[in-house]
Amino acid sequence: MADSEQEICVATSGSILEAFRLNKKEIAFLLIIYALGVILRLVPRLEIDSHLLTFQGDVWYRVCMAQYIKDHWTLPEPDIRYRPYG
Repeated sequence: MADSEQEICVATSGSILEAFRLNKKEIAFLLIIYALGVILRLVPRLEIDSHLLTFQGDVWYRVCMAQYIKDHWTLPEPDIRYRPYG
């Protein structure tokens, strides 16, 4: 019985690298899909104006936090970021 279990586990078709062997067309297709995904995610973020209010609010928050930490040597209690979560 032990021999039959071992026979089931042995692969007969060769190494796993043979299963993932790709030709040039398939590699080019995968690279195009990858590049398209990167473009679709980055282009909208790069088109956003850096002077929008959300950006200024984020910078203002960081400046205020840095000033508070410099003055009091600790984070504000409670931290305003976590107030909506209780």
